[in-house]
Amino acid sequence: MKLIKTILTSLEESGKKKTLQILRDMPERQLRDAGISPELLAQGVRAWPWAVVEEEVAPILIDKVQVSTVAVAEPKAAEPVEREEAVLEQSAA
Repeated sequence: MKLIKTILTSLEESGKKKTLQILRDMPERQLRDAGISPELLAQGVRAWPWAVVEEEVAPILIDKVQVSTVAVAEPKAAEPVEREEAVLEQSAA
């Protein structure tokens, strides 16, 4: 079991190092937009996870209506196309 744990830890550290290299090449704004702290990235793998801790954000007021969450509608499944059935019928004839 100790061997497996050592292998898994090694793979995890290797993945963190590769990720760190990729993230260090990204612009600071893009990192911040993704919730990653450039300051923590500068500290290396030992500062894992590099996520920015979100501070309490005041709700947004739009025309005196408080907005605290945004709902996203699920896309509707595409309905079957009847044209395909007609093409199949023609090719069978």
